[in-house]
Amino acid sequence: MAAIAKSLKDGRKRGDVWKRVRQNWAAYVFISPFYISFSIFGLFGLLFAFYVSFHRWDGLTPMRTWGVQNYVELFGDQKFFKAIKTTAFLLAMDFPLKVGTPLVLAVMLNSKRLRGRGFFRTGYYLPEVTSSVVVTIVFGALYNRNSGIFNYVLSSVGLSPIAWLHDTFWAKMSLVILSGWWSQGYHMIIYLAGLQGIPQDIIEAAIVDGASRLQIFFKITMPLLRPMIIFTSLITVNAGLQRFAEPFLLTNGGPAYATQTMILYLYTKAFKSFRMGYSSAMGYVIFAMIFVFSLIQLKLGKED
Repeated sequence: MAAIAKSLKDGRKRGDVWKRVRQNWAAYVFISPFYISFSIFGLFGLLFAFYVSFHRWDGLTPMRTWGVQNYVELFGDQKFFKAIKTTAFLLAMDFPLKVGTPLVLAVMLNSKRLRGRGFFRTGYYLPEVTSSVVVTIVFGALYNRNSGIFNYVLSSVGLSPIAWLHDTFWAKMSLVILSGWWSQGYHMIIYLAGLQGIPQDIIEAAIVDGASRLQIFFKITMPLLRPMIIFTSLITVNAGLQRFAEPFLLTNGGPAYATQTMILYLYTKAFKSFRMGYSSAMGYVIFAMIFVFSLIQLKLGKED
């Protein structure tokens, strides 16, 4: 009897849902383009890539069932592990520039003592609205060994020019400098919004109690900015693990594969070697890595 009652109850619930759908059909029509496009270009692509990862396929000839061989080969691919190390190095260098420095800038630009705050806020955020392709092309000219501005400045102060894009270490640092300059404005705006949301009466009460500016920052401001710090950390890690445009356009993974990131290696295998199954397997391994890192960050940032 209990099972029958539950079935009748579930049937009534489904009937209520479909009744509401019929009553609000116009709203569903307006939002349907997003779900249709996502289903075709997003969900279908994800499921098809998972299917392809178990096949050997060049994108043109018929697929051949390959089992887990793509995954087995991937975990023995030394170039893939080198790409992981390169990606991790770039991310480690990026992290303080995208999580720490924007916080300092936001605190400075939130100060009422600073004149022209609107001008500086706009100036720092402006690079964010510029295309990554345009930024990379401009920096490619700046890094030019013979005619670039960076080497011109170094030469003018008596220092030797740097082979920015031709040295394995400086090629990596070139990507770090580019990425740090380009994306700081976005993180700064997030912190600035968080700072402006902190009630001023809390700050004033701490000042009355004799707290210094440094104590206020570490004891009040930082804890209240915890959600913003977690968010910026998440998007920094996710973007760092998916870095593609800058190394592809600036160095094309060179010199000597020093700047070949995981996504760039995936692109190379898919569209240069035409190994679609292998690159699909690589994509799912990278997805698993991003998912695990995100869970760890959320766990570490979770409040009791």
